[in-house]
Amino acid sequence: MALSLNQIDPATALVRSTTTYTTSTTAFGQGTSVASTLASQFVKQQGQLIYNRYSTSDRVFIHQGIQDRAQTLERAARTLFSRDYGESVFDRRQVVISSSSAVTGTAERLTSPFTFGIEVEQIAQAQQVVSDDLSDAGDSFSDGTQAFSLIAEGTTFSFSIDVDASDTNYDVLVKLADEFNNASSSGVYAEVVSDSSTGESSLELTTHSTGTDSAFTLSGSILSGINLEETTAVDTSAGTGGLVVSAQDAIYNLDAGDSVTSQTNTISLYSGSVELELSATTSGAAVTVVVEPNTSEIEEDLETFITAYNDALSFALALPSEATTEYALQLAAAVAPFVLSLESIGINRDGDGELSIDSDELKDALTDGRFARVSAAFIGAAGLAATTERASRNLLDAGGAFLTNPSSRVEGAALLAINRYQNIGLIINLIA
Repeated sequence: MALSLNQIDPATALVRSTTTYTTSTTAFGQGTSVASTLASQFVKQQGQLIYNRYSTSDRVFIHQGIQDRAQTLERAARTLFSRDYGESVFDRRQVVISSSSAVTGTAERLTSPFTFGIEVEQIAQAQQVVSDDLSDAGDSFSDGTQAFSLIAEGTTFSFSIDVDASDTNYDVLVKLADEFNNASSSGVYAEVVSDSSTGESSLELTTHSTGTDSAFTLSGSILSGINLEETTAVDTSAGTGGLVVSAQDAIYNLDAGDSVTSQTNTISLYSGSVELELSATTSGAAVTVVVEPNTSEIEEDLETFITAYNDALSFALALPSEATTEYALQLAAAVAPFVLSLESIGINRDGDGELSIDSDELKDALTDGRFARVSAAFIGAAGLAATTERASRNLLDAGGAFLTNPSSRVEGAALLAINRYQNIGLIINLIA
């Protein structure tokens, strides 16, 4: 026994009501409190009557179905507005970089949208030194105790290993790596890199951090003998050890201003409201950085909300009871004040009360200056998201009361009239 928004005539319904009402001569369009009272009574009467026609299993099905849909809608609504549940999707910001993959970034919520330029002159690097390639099975080291050291950030770390006569080159490289890694406070990581196709291995030392502050130097005959020591120039010879990557700072400028250095490629700007990650230089030219609302997330969350709204509304109308019909009325009433503003941003309401999105129009609205209009329709205490969330929460808080506590029956004549009622949308618009 399904109802739709076009099947109910409020005037006929109220005339057939078992209760007599005294109303003012104010038109329904102006007397919203009167209309609201009469609509509420109508919903209760018709819902009670329909409720008593359902079997117990039908009632359980309706109860579970409307509860599930109310929960889904409640969650979807909460992502759109900010109350006690966290940030609104309209508060989130994204960082868009023009024509470059050299810079990515994030922005704090509620950051005022703005635009700036950044030129990346140099990126920060971690120092890396590598030894010569040595035959794994060979024996290139002198036996006995071998001492060596590493100086990092003004601190000297002293090490030693015992080279046994039976040790292969690979064994010694592993011992060296273990010594370096045991001194974790040095900020340097050691790794033995092997090539199974050649049967050779080398020892690589790399700083944990980028920037010149983390640069290190090495000393000791066991290291210099395999070219694993500090140098001033990068050695690009294949199979030959030495400096592979120099420690260096990131250098950048904002809006063609003075150059700024950073030990890392992660830079915090504008009192921490914007964070950028530098991954390459910008080839001698600035790129444009735009901080703006996260339109893709907003569109996605709006689509999720509207899908949940339509599902809850259509279910409530298809299986009417006092609870479901009242819920449908509240959902539709929540939309009514915003119909025109929603249409202006690409969200339309059809004859059954369901909403649909014109994606192209919504996308334009989010980027052409109508963003405030979009957010105003959904956020705030009287916004669409807040009112639908409230209606859903009230239904959920009521639990299964309508399953076990039907109110008194109403006249059987009302049942005969229910399919002749037209346009519940009038009531919805009147009480909005």
